[in-house]
Amino acid sequence: MSELEAALVMYAFIGLCTLIYGWMKSRMLYWRRRGIPYEDPDFLVGNTKGIGTHKHMRQTLREFYQKFKASGPFGGFFFMLQPVPIVLDMDLVENILIKDCHAFDNNNSTANTLMGIACSLKEKKLRNKFSLVLNSNTIKQILPSAVKVAHECANVLQEILPDSYQVNVNDLVSRYTTEVMGSCVFELECNSLEDPHTEFLAAHKGIFKQFQHSTATHIFRQFLPRLAQSLCRSSVPKSLYDFYFGIVQETVEYREIKQIKRHDFMDILIELKNSKDPNERLNMKEITEIVLTFFVAGFEASSTTLCFALYELAVNQKVQNKLRQEIGEILKKHNDDITYECMQEMPYMEQVISETLRKHAVLPYLERRALVDYLTNTPGYDIAKNTTIFIPLDAIHHDPKIYPEPEKFLPERFEPKKLSKRHSMACLPFGVGPSHCIAMSLAKMQVGLALITLLRDYRFSQCSKTKIPLDIDLSLSIIKPIGEVLLKVEKL
Repeated sequence: MSELEAALVMYAFIGLCTLIYGWMKSRMLYWRRRGIPYEDPDFLVGNTKGIGTHKHMRQTLREFYQKFKASGPFGGFFFMLQPVPIVLDMDLVENILIKDCHAFDNNNSTANTLMGIACSLKEKKLRNKFSLVLNSNTIKQILPSAVKVAHECANVLQEILPDSYQVNVNDLVSRYTTEVMGSCVFELECNSLEDPHTEFLAAHKGIFKQFQHSTATHIFRQFLPRLAQSLCRSSVPKSLYDFYFGIVQETVEYREIKQIKRHDFMDILIELKNSKDPNERLNMKEITEIVLTFFVAGFEASSTTLCFALYELAVNQKVQNKLRQEIGEILKKHNDDITYECMQEMPYMEQVISETLRKHAVLPYLERRALVDYLTNTPGYDIAKNTTIFIPLDAIHHDPKIYPEPEKFLPERFEPKKLSKRHSMACLPFGVGPSHCIAMSLAKMQVGLALITLLRDYRFSQCSKTKIPLDIDLSLSIIKPIGEVLLKVEKL
């Protein structure tokens, strides 16, 4: 290469870098040009500096929400280089999630990473079918099996106590929810309560860490979002996929050969596998990814919520005693049998679970993507097509004007009279509208059942090794305790 050619290459490279730098700087002026109040961004990382290393995303969103909540329906945020409106107004939240939900797509990054359904039409049809089967009748059908698992969990706890009164409830509830999801929902043999080292538990340990992306990947998503999203949708670790593929294939083949019908989730997937409609038909790969998604999402929501609930009850003994009293009274009325009707007669249980989900929402925020140029009711506050939107659930749940003393655990916040005085969007741990979590009733059933079974025979309290407050894993997008959650457990 001649000196002239080398010089041209160098100048071309410098010119390209200058253009990229200029584009990035221009990107950082997005909200200023639009006149929207915003947080000054740092170069490249935007408003996400320190997230994952020094603080969790929920802390950043809480600070942003408190600073800008009175400024307008949304504020300007930079997720890396991407301008993201953070919704601050409850009415706008309601419009996005319910009234104008057709104008927005569910863009939750964690769900997109796990979900591998190739066609959105299939996804909508699948959601509709799951919604039909995930109703009170289904919960009633699987409840007896789940009750057996809950009793096994109590027996495992009894076996632990002679050796140590300090119990790692994080491990215990993980084993319990794995067993419920596997044996009761998908009729898969997990044996997670009997064997803490079972393949199922090993496969799920640190599962969300496997889906975390590096800073380079996030930057790549800023430049080529569609390509990055497509690649991320198929990023399920091969070892995890192979593990599930073998189990699912064996289960499907067994049911088809034996002509077994349980009217459960696997039946729906088998029905779609054999559908005559090519737009609806699923192959074994897609079925595996759906089972993986549903299992992981259900496992994480239930186990994390139950862990936080036991922790809060241990720290708040008056709440625990009141809940135990309700459990005893209702069980006595039903001859000590745990039934669906029995669980429906425990209003304080519902309040305890709701307060746990308010204070410790598994997802700190919801994502949506605008499918059209969306006009809000406030002039100047418009959302451009293809813009990603954050709805800061955790920040709303900790707004002191909505929930006075938000760091206190007060289940009475969810008494009917107090509920009626708050905006309907003030507590959305499972989302709302067509894209809400379809496993909400299943998750609440698992948590409630475990609390009934454990609290009637055991008292949970804090010990010298109980961390107050609990440390959460900063590297995850979800809110999850990190390490052991040690509580003192006593047989009553």
